[in-house]
Amino acid sequence: MSALEKYRAALVACPPAGSGVHGWVMGTANLAARAGVMAVEAVADITANMRRRPQPASEVLATVEKAYREHGERIALGNCLRPVSMPSKPKPDPLTVAAFIERGAGRGEADLWEASPVRIDWEPGARDAVALLRALFLPGELVFCGDRYGNTVRERDDWVDRFEHGEPVPPFFIPNPLKPSGGKSSSGKPSPRCDDAVAVLRYAVAEFDGMPVDAQVRFWLGWGLGPVAAVTFSGGKSIHALLRVDAGNVAEWD
Repeated sequence: MSALEKYRAALVACPPAGSGVHGWVMGTANLAARAGVMAVEAVADITANMRRRPQPASEVLATVEKAYREHGERIALGNCLRPVSMPSKPKPDPLTVAAFIERGAGRGEADLWEASPVRIDWEPGARDAVALLRALFLPGELVFCGDRYGNTVRERDDWVDRFEHGEPVPPFFIPNPLKPSGGKSSSGKPSPRCDDAVAVLRYAVAEFDGMPVDAQVRFWLGWGLGPVAAVTFSGGKSIHALLRVDAGNVAEWD
């Protein structure tokens, strides 16, 4: 991955407020300096992607100045650039889907395999499910696995044990942990697997149904895998990317 690709991936991976945001600002500023991004652009990019306001207001300016000076750039942004205000809505990346696909040109499924920290060298089956559950969930967290209309919720390690002992793997799972008490569906009925039953807003699912699979692979490789916790294939027409978002509440998620 090039320095610019690492910078782009870091931009969209800001941690939640109170969880090391300043360290993320410094790390991203260093990547910007290495990639040759203009310092003014780095300030604007980093500020736009922060999940809290700069504290103090000069936080991003001062951090970018420090990073660029450590890389031999003698700059003084504080005297010539006003702090960038936080946008009311997240700004979309200026690159288009087509641009990200082009950035991923020449790469394919083998590159996704190489990027995985889990070395998948087995035929599809229970080992896939076990590896995925262990990668996405913590011990003790409640997980739904089942068919489209099922309601079976068990602890992660209960599912792991069942699959390792030959229980058939169902076709669907919900990618976020669920509450022990469940929740209420949109109709007001109790449900163990509705939106209201989600305990932790950890992942979001992103997919492109109207795009050829090889283009989807190139898109994700071109966009950057930093925030991608897992990539799965529907078996039909779509790659599903699970993005690590760690929303603190429903409003943040929305």
